[in-house]
Amino acid sequence: MQVPSKIYLIYRSVRSSSVLNPEVFHLFIAAFIIFIALYFRVFGLNWDNGYYWSPHPDERAILSKVASIHLPELNNFKTLFIAQESPWNPRWFPYGSFPLYLLKGVSYISQLATGEPVADLRALGRSISALADVTTVALVFFVGRMLYGRTVGIFASLFTALAVIHIQLSHFFAVDTIQTLFAISALFFMYRISTMGTIKASIMAGIFI
Repeated sequence: MQVPSKIYLIYRSVRSSSVLNPEVFHLFIAAFIIFIALYFRVFGLNWDNGYYWSPHPDERAILSKVASIHLPELNNFKTLFIAQESPWNPRWFPYGSFPLYLLKGVSYISQLATGEPVADLRALGRSISALADVTTVALVFFVGRMLYGRTVGIFASLFTALAVIHIQLSHFFAVDTIQTLFAISALFFMYRISTMGTIKASIMAGIFI
């Protein structure tokens, strides 16, 4: 218990000596935490460099299905909506269809931007996973700040940024980081429903749920 207490005392000392107003100070600290989170999540994304294919079984299964789907040719576009014939149908849904179509869509955008097809989906998928978890860290700050105040938001986001399980899962393209992002996003907008009751917050909460 001594280490967290010392960290909190250092934080209080820095905050009291800061020339910034409390809101700006906390946003600055939150931005620094997000930077730390980003560093740990993108460092070593190619941890399995040299392997022909991903050693992670779930990631390997997802990537193989993403590689197998594609949009039909324009002259045969009607097959898109015929489940048995559609090349866009992965015929494999243990994790739902969203992660598959998300990665495939991003790979198409990358191909349009670079003019070259994506040779290895691992790096692209893991980048999506890492960015999803960094966004989770940011949302944890905002949810903590809304519920319990700025200090709790700062420490909650710090602990999430340094959580080993979050860092580890950010190095795979699986559903964990994306699902966690959707969960914290749903909580964020549900809290706004409870305090503001806006239609926009209700729609956003429904989308993420």
